[in-house]
Amino acid sequence: MSSGLPDAFIKACDEMSCAKFIMSDKYVTQVLKSIAAYPRLYEILACCVKDFDFPSALANASVRVAPEVFVIKYPEQKEEFLAFVFSMLWEIDAKRLNLTAFLQEFYMSDTDNINTAYKNWCYEAIQKFKRTALSMMNINNEKLYYNEYIRPLNREQAAEISTYVSEMIIFLSKESDIDIVTREEIYVLAQILNGNLNGKPKLIYALWIGLKNTAKPFNFLNYYLENIERLLKTYGIINQG
Repeated sequence: MSSGLPDAFIKACDEMSCAKFIMSDKYVTQVLKSIAAYPRLYEILACCVKDFDFPSALANASVRVAPEVFVIKYPEQKEEFLAFVFSMLWEIDAKRLNLTAFLQEFYMSDTDNINTAYKNWCYEAIQKFKRTALSMMNINNEKLYYNEYIRPLNREQAAEISTYVSEMIIFLSKESDIDIVTREEIYVLAQILNGNLNGKPKLIYALWIGLKNTAKPFNFLNYYLENIERLLKTYGIINQG
């Protein structure tokens, strides 16, 4: 039995969040296997899901925000949130919950594709599931995400980083050497990052990791990635090293 940091679980959640939708089946299974391999985590989640009625919880979490438009309002209480997402992963893995239909219903707009919807779901559900599970185990894992005591970026710092993110967005709008789905994915991530530079450091870091991992196979984007990362390190959002 492992008593340290559940590295396989952390890695599985991060890899799932950075993957494309087409690989989602593989990564859902991988996350569940990583939980089963870590008894302490599994015991916590097993207690959370005891007597938990997922179909009823899913129906109650579906909130209409406009005609024909629904969103998921996840439970705020930690144990209920863990039970909800853990049950959801089990249902997806067992093919009782169709992830494609779920994303189309709750995460896709007229301008989104399935990969964008999948990314948004992972950021909202899977990454929070990871953080909440670690906090329930009293594991201080903040150093893996960002410097815990750093303040949000000030206006000048955010503007300096935004210069490179904006240049990257303009470049992507003209770039034709990336397949259209991946290009749109990088483009959307860059836009979301650019719009949240005045937000919480943890959110900036999470968005940056998604952007970096998606864009890093393309060497011609290195100029933008390296300068963004340099400034995030300079201003303490991510650890030096």
